[in-house]
Amino acid sequence: MNGHAGSPQPRRDLTWDELPPKRRRFWGWLLFLVFLVAPIARIPFEFAGLPSFAAAMVVLSVIVLVLVPLGRDAWLELKQRRASGEELPPTIGPRVVVGWSITAVVLWGLFAWAVTSHGLLFPLLPLFATAFAVLRFHQWRSQ
Repeated sequence: MNGHAGSPQPRRDLTWDELPPKRRRFWGWLLFLVFLVAPIARIPFEFAGLPSFAAAMVVLSVIVLVLVPLGRDAWLELKQRRASGEELPPTIGPRVVVGWSITAVVLWGLFAWAVTSHGLLFPLLPLFATAFAVLRFHQWRSQ
């Protein structure tokens, strides 16, 4: 059970073995790429003379290119499981909305710092966090 008071339906968190295959594949690749491949993959770029920030952005771009199709497959599998009634939709509460809002504000602050110290950048993570905060707010209001 998730332990949230006032939840309309009790939910329990799935263990790794209980995760659907495509979701497990997505999370496995995410952990592998971020914690094992990314630190090692930056080394050749830095030896080639690329600044460490630029090397990190190149590696991050490649990781995103790998994870987007896996994430899409996991999302489609989740939609299919919800349509068949195997999995319940999430219960969105005010804590979730506040959490995403705080995450968005922190990421916008980090983006502002990065712009002042590294120059012009694209605010990809802050935009995603803001979009998720707005989405969760609308889901919470529609429940």
